[in-house]
Amino acid sequence: MRSGVLVSKLLPVVAALGLLTLGGACGGARPYVSVLGVSQAHAADETVSVMVEVHNPTGTTIHLSRFAFRYTREGSVAPVVGHVALDRAILPGHLAVIDVPVPVAAAMRHRYTLHGTLRGFAGETEMSWQVASRGELGPAGIALRLD
Repeated sequence: MRSGVLVSKLLPVVAALGLLTLGGACGGARPYVSVLGVSQAHAADETVSVMVEVHNPTGTTIHLSRFAFRYTREGSVAPVVGHVALDRAILPGHLAVIDVPVPVAAAMRHRYTLHGTLRGFAGETEMSWQVASRGELGPAGIALRLD
């Protein structure tokens, strides 16, 4: 009888530990993104390239669909706001670097602030990630990061 009492008292503890272990295994790995840099090939170009790195440590393929952005040039009256359609799959356990062209007015050297939202799907689930970068485009269009 004593073993039956002991089992009945330990059963909830064992069940709770099992659920915690299962929850940790399922919810531990999450995709994440970061901005590697911003560059402009020539000062006369009217686009900048935003290099975004996407890590997918999950077991599901992620399909990237859109990058919405707000690019502010220091001294400009209004920011450039828009979006770029994407069609890229990131396989489970992989990472990818994506070059996102963002249209901006041609300018020589300037400081910028970029805020963006990368959107995609993992199966039927919509996902989004916020990214930001501040820097200065130099004379050759090379970004000098401020953050």
